[in-house]
Amino acid sequence: MTNAPSGAGDRYYVYRPVLNLIGTSEGTDKGRGYNETLGYGIMLDGKVTKGKGPTIDLVSMTLDQVDAVQTRMLKDPDNGRLNSSAVGRYQVIRTTLRAIRKQLPGRYPGSRKFDADCQDEIACYLLGQRGIDKWLAGRLSLDTLMRNLAQE
Repeated sequence: MTNAPSGAGDRYYVYRPVLNLIGTSEGTDKGRGYNETLGYGIMLDGKVTKGKGPTIDLVSMTLDQVDAVQTRMLKDPDNGRLNSSAVGRYQVIRTTLRAIRKQLPGRYPGSRKFDADCQDEIACYLLGQRGIDKWLAGRLSLDTLMRNLAQE
């Protein structure tokens, strides 16, 4: 017996409950979801605007464009307290996104859109790195999985 849910609603159906949990716990599902920037939109287009500036459409941006936004976020002196470049539904930071792109350059070229599918795929890759597939197969305890995910 495994922990895998039955039925397939999308290509990430096995991971969807955890993806939804992350979206809810990161708070992005209350706001702009896949287009959310750090701090519920406190940073828009790489600048601290407290949600009052021009919004950006992350899902229509390429990975290179997202990297540029994240770089501007980290350079903004008003971001000193948080010092984060988190973007998207799963609040992926620049360091993590760059590492994934370096490990899988053919899968994540700079021209690829940071759309919902790309963000879900990246999140699933990270879940896999933390043992979700072992948990789904019944070979990893829930406590261990939660500890692993807390490190992400």
